[in-house]
Amino acid sequence: MQTLKECRALYQKPREARRRVLLPARMKQGVSWTDVCIRNMSSKGLHLQSSSPPRAGSYVELRRGSHVIVARVIWAKEQEFGAQTQDPLPLDDIIQNRSCAHAKTELGEEADRRSVPRHSTAQAHELSRNLSSAIQYGFLAVVALSLAGAAAAAVRTAFASPLSAIAEKLQALDV
Repeated sequence: MQTLKECRALYQKPREARRRVLLPARMKQGVSWTDVCIRNMSSKGLHLQSSSPPRAGSYVELRRGSHVIVARVIWAKEQEFGAQTQDPLPLDDIIQNRSCAHAKTELGEEADRRSVPRHSTAQAHELSRNLSSAIQYGFLAVVALSLAGAAAAAVRTAFASPLSAIAEKLQALDV
């Protein structure tokens, strides 16, 4: 007679080798971000630690450097949880925190927003002032055109009655 453990071993697939690591990462669950620690990883799964682990069945977004990992939480216990990914993970790149921006740009997608240098505060204020000036001038141009159209309609209405009377008199003289 076989034990329960032996029976399970017969029907389960062999477990993929895990790589033990301690890597900091960020996790987005819903609309909030929190810090997590990756404890071990395989090509399709992660063992993570967090102060507030998500529930089993929920989806999370993990970020380590420029790597974005979307995974489904498989199990959660106290401050640890396991997550499974759909696509294989580039383990060495994630562990060494090598950028994957070159892969994105080769595919024609835009690079990670963090790789684009930010403007200084003075430059940001100047850009904001220029944009607000352009919007203000555009608004004033629309108002000026509207007023000009209204004035043209008022002048046409004001002159329509006397000009039609003059036209009638001139027609009466031609007869």
